[in-house]
Parts: sequence; C-alpha cells; structure tokens
Amino acid sequence: MRTGVLGTIAGKEFRDHVRSRRFHLFLGVMLVIVVAGMVTGAAQYSADLAAYAETQAVVSGESGPSAGGPSVLSFFSGMFMSTAQVGVFLGIAMGFDLVTREKESKSLKILLSHPVYRDEVISGKALGGVAAIALAMGVVLILSLAVMLVFGIVPGPDEALRILAAALISFFLIVSFFVLALFFSTVAETSGGALVSSFLVFIIVAEVVPVLTVGAGSSLLTGPSPSPPAESGDLVSAEEMEAYEEASRAYTERMRLVRDAGVLLSPQTNCKGILNAVTTPGVPVPPDFARNIVAFAVFPAAFFGLAWVRFLREDIR
Repeated sequence: MRTGVLGTIAGKEFRDHVRSRRFHLFLGVMLVIVVAGMVTGAAQYSADLAAYAETQAVVSGESGPSAGGPSVLSFFSGMFMSTAQVGVFLGIAMGFDLVTREKESKSLKILLSHPVYRDEVISGKALGGVAAIALAMGVVLILSLAVMLVFGIVPGPDEALRILAAALISFFLIVSFFVLALFFSTVAETSGGALVSSFLVFIIVAEVVPVLTVGAGSSLLTGPSPSPPAESGDLVSAEEMEAYEEASRAYTERMRLVRDAGVLLSPQTNCKGILNAVTTPGVPVPPDFARNIVAFAVFPAAFFGLAWVRFLREDIR
C-alpha cells in the first residue's frame, strides 16, 4: 500500500463528504442538539452552583464546608449520547453508497483500470469518511466548549479530560456505523440495498439486542430465575438450600454472560455504559473499563476487515 496514493484517495473522499448536502444536513442537526443541550445544561449548572454556594455559606458557619458540588460533567453524558445517536445516521448516510455509487455509475471499473491497488481504494474511502466524521465531532466539541465559556464555566483538568474522552467515545460510535454501512456498500449491488441492510442491522443492534440482553427480554436467553426451595415459615433442608444457592449462582453467571454479549454486539449499549462511567462526577473509572473499550473497538474493526476482504475479492465487470 502506497501512502501517497492512499492520501490522494482519502483527500478526495473527505472533500466529497464535506461538500455533500447530507453532511451539511446532519451536521446542522447535531449542532442544534448541542446548542440546545449546552444552553439548557449551562443554565441549570449556574443555578445549581448558586444554590450550592448559598448552602455552603450556611453550612460553613456551623460545621465547616461540606464536600461535593455541581459538576460540568453532569449534562455531558446525555448531550454526547444524543449527538452520537443522530451522528449514527450521518455515518450510515456517508458510508452506504461509497462503493455501490461507483458500481452503478461504472466509475469503479475506470478507477481500478489505473495503477492503483484495491486495498488503497477501500482504505482511502474509509479514511476520508472517518476524517469527515472527525471534523463534525471537532466542530461539535469546540462549539460545546465555547458555550460553556460564554456562561463563564471553566472545566478543571480532570473534567476536561473526561469531556474529551466522552467526545471520542461518541465519535467512535458514529464511526462504527459508518464502517458497517461501508461493508454493505461492498456487498450490495445497489445503494438502496446497502442502505436497507445497514438500517436493518442498526435496528437489530440498537433495539433488539439490548432488549434481549439487558432489557425485559433477557429472560428468554437466561431462563427464569430460580425459585426459593420453600415458602417462608416452612423448614428447608440443607440440601435444598445448597441446590438453590447453586442454581442462583448459575443464573447470575448466565446473566453476566448475556450482558457481556449484549455489550459486545450493541455499540449503543456499550457507549452508554462508557459515557456514564466517564461523565459521572467523582466516580473513578471501573476496573472493567478496558474490557468495554476493547469490546467497543471490535465492532468497527470486524466490519472493516470484512469490507476490506470483500472489496479485494470483488468481481468488477
């Protein structure tokens, strides 16, 4: 793979994305969500801060200042999650016709007739789309910080790092579905088929998987929870109680495995968990945070690998 050719293809794709109407439309919607969420959150933060200052003034005269207080992180989780949910559609819209559009116009055959390798083409298309998504999220992050400064809210070093981490997690959620759409663009014969397939998988991983793994439908996979060996007031033998405890442990283990599978298969579920951990004020990062990050990377990596292999074996006629 030649970096010069790769950069040329990526640059062309980036410019095409940034100039497209769909990119402008979704970016506009994301900015509206950010402005509305930040203005509301900043106003609430200012009110909470004023109320906290009044409470501190009263408490400090009695038993000294108390710990805690409002944090700017309190409204970033919901804002970034809402931005990412809209951005998911931007990612799908940017990726579903990257290859099928050129198949339908016959320009892909002309492109591959030049001295360019297929891995440079698919990698360049992916890099151009990811760069355009990074631009959109960069604008969102800068705008959100600007709104905070307008309200006189300056985050501390730890808060700034957590805000940046939340923005990166939202960015990777959008990239995940961009790569998913890119994969179906290499598989489907038409752009319509790639779009329908992308949205079908999106519905499955965004709605069906969470319900079956962490929602009300999880009992379909884990089975019913074990019942106590006897009603209250009755004598229970040691063997019955031991069997009940063993069944409870097995049921808990099944629930854990199902939830872990749901985190792996549903980027939205994983994204919510990571954002809650990152943007919860005063709460340290959980010990299994690295596992969530790895699971978050599996989804786009797997679909990009499939798209890469499929495009290299594509029969272009």
